Amino acid sequence: MIEFFVRRFQTRPDGTHDEAGIAMVIAITIVMLMTLIPLAIYTQAIQQLPLARHDQDHEAALAAAEAGVDDYLNRLAQNQNYWNYNAGNPPPDGNKAFTQWVPVSSGVGTNNEYFRYDVNATQTTSTGILYLTASGKSRSVIRTVKLGLRRQGFLDYLWLTDYEITDPALSGASATNCKYHAWEWNPTFNNFGPNDTSNCSVVYWTSLSTLNGPVHSNDGLYVCGSPTFNGDTDTYYNSVTSKNVFHSTQFGGPGTVLNPLACSNSPNFSRANDPASGSLLAFPPANTSLRTLADGAQGGTGCLYTGPTTITLNSNGTMTVASAATKSTNSGCGPGSNKNLPANGVIYVQNIPTSHSDPNYSACSGAACNGDVNLSGTLKGQLTIASQDNITIVGNTVYHQYPGGTDVLGLVADNDIAVYHPVDGNGNNQAGSLSNPTIDAAMLALNHSFYVQNWASGAALGDLTVNGVITQEFRGPVGTFSGSPPVIVSGYNKNYTYDTRLKYLSPPFFLNPTQSAWTRISYAELTPNPAP
Repeated sequence: MIEFFVRRFQTRPDGTHDEAGIAMVIAITIVMLMTLIPLAIYTQAIQQLPLARHDQDHEAALAAAEAGVDDYLNRLAQNQNYWNYNAGNPPPDGNKAFTQWVPVSSGVGTNNEYFRYDVNATQTTSTGILYLTASGKSRSVIRTVKLGLRRQGFLDYLWLTDYEITDPALSGASATNCKYHAWEWNPTFNNFGPNDTSNCSVVYWTSLSTLNGPVHSNDGLYVCGSPTFNGDTDTYYNSVTSKNVFHSTQFGGPGTVLNPLACSNSPNFSRANDPASGSLLAFPPANTSLRTLADGAQGGTGCLYTGPTTITLNSNGTMTVASAATKSTNSGCGPGSNKNLPANGVIYVQNIPTSHSDPNYSACSGAACNGDVNLSGTLKGQLTIASQDNITIVGNTVYHQYPGGTDVLGLVADNDIAVYHPVDGNGNNQAGSLSNPTIDAAMLALNHSFYVQNWASGAALGDLTVNGVITQEFRGPVGTFSGSPPVIVSGYNKNYTYDTRLKYLSPPFFLNPTQSAWTRISYAELTPNPAP
């Protein structure tokens, strides 16, 4: 290049010059530019390397934290009690991530990524929520995330049933022949499901039914008409698992329902291809864990009552309790008027003990021995009421503040949760029958149903409004209908709405399925990231 410019501006034969000095200056300048520009580019690139490295480590650290989350969830899925372990109570599998940095085994890429985590389970037994804090490190960069975890459970659904048939104890049908899910092989019937869908009182979803919230069944949905499901709907009948585990016969896939009556049906689902595939959410056999929380002799700080008990919730945050058979309970529980809610939020009503040495023993017979609850009133606070037998709603049972506020009620019965509906000998409604009642609660009937007493008798009583959760072993009838389009003849029309607060706000110590997956309910990155 220099040679070109020198030739271009060399002396002519006549002795004149063509600005030769300028040629040299230009040539040198070009050389300098050709040298300095690449050098500047190189210098700039070198200066950017730490920034690029930091950006890569920044992203890698978050990926490492997520790897820690996945590691913990995997261990939790294999051991439902893994949430009990932490840095102060190491797990038996030798997991060191609770106390030190553990290398990410794969996927992040440079072998410089590590994670560690710890859990806070101080609220898990009362609210069901577990908090996981996971940190990821790539070289010197650390990022930390915090998650709220909760088991998939009964509080996730407005409506959840184990069997889509009327409780044999109410219908008079044979439990031996009827207690089969639609996907279970019934050897008596030599087919799947109940042996006789008429005698076993299969309950159909009709055009009168509208559910405003998510729905799940461990069974399949029987549909006759055009019910409306304003929420995600799934069943175990529609799951691949039920097909593969229990029988090779192909059940209906997503979007299919059961219709043994062969009637016209066109259910309205808010989500495409519902009913979707759902999990099998197994019911605990009893609510005895709640009794322990109420019994002072076992360290419980709740209230233990004995025999038939009436509880009236007062809008000032107290309760009035009548329980004639209760002789011994925690201080402050009464029975009596305007008693404070129990310290841990748990009330348990037990059957009268049969042991003469029990301080609550008394002679009794029949229903007078049962730990039944009659409930009504306005709740201000957080409370779970459990019964060893039945819970009966004898009047409106509502929250002081709803839908705002933090008032929350759990009702857990070993047997039935019923709406009070007395009738006379001619089948007519009697005094005490509730017109258009409202129930604000998460309800769980472990072995039987949520239903209306004498549902097939008396004149129609309007709408039964439930804001919360209905979970039951069997379908409980709340009324009868006739005609096309159908109209209510007796009992109630359903007006059920999911209380969305229950995704994050649990009644104290509300029960969970015996086995279920943990799911994320909250996620946030902590800034600034805490030191390891």
